[in-house]
Amino acid sequence: MLIREANSKDIDALAKLYTANWKMTYRGLLPDEYLRHLDIPYAADKWSRFLKQPDHHILAVCEGSQLCGFGACSPDRDIENCIYLDSLHIRMDAQGNGLGTRLIQTIGNCAAIEGYTKMSVCVVRGNERARGLYTKLGAVHYSYFVDDFGQAQPQSEKLVWESLKSFR
Repeated sequence: MLIREANSKDIDALAKLYTANWKMTYRGLLPDEYLRHLDIPYAADKWSRFLKQPDHHILAVCEGSQLCGFGACSPDRDIENCIYLDSLHIRMDAQGNGLGTRLIQTIGNCAAIEGYTKMSVCVVRGNERARGLYTKLGAVHYSYFVDDFGQAQPQSEKLVWESLKSFR
């Protein structure tokens, strides 16, 4: 498995994985109507715009030319000197093999090298699998809030890794 910086050639694969994972992961947590409207063109536009932003990065996990997962990060707007894990997606058939852990560790390590001291992530309440992974890796509760996905406004939780030293 290779972890590398994603680029514009990866957009279609990122969009397909993102859309499939959202529809599977958030079934029962977000309204069905909201999930039905998530599509590949929307996701392709989202990740194309994300990659063009300064200080925004997407790391792709690949096996050969096949995208197995990705993690996106950008500076946290609310916490000083903190990188925000914006998105983490592993292909369903590749989950449970440590790829998510490797991506989180790589992003945390890269952030520490860039001078960040903390990392944060937000989780829709009820997504216990993701929350369990993050807390297992050392993230702690920071705050609860109402998220805003347009027509869907779920209860969410922000978690923070108070130190990136463990990622180095």
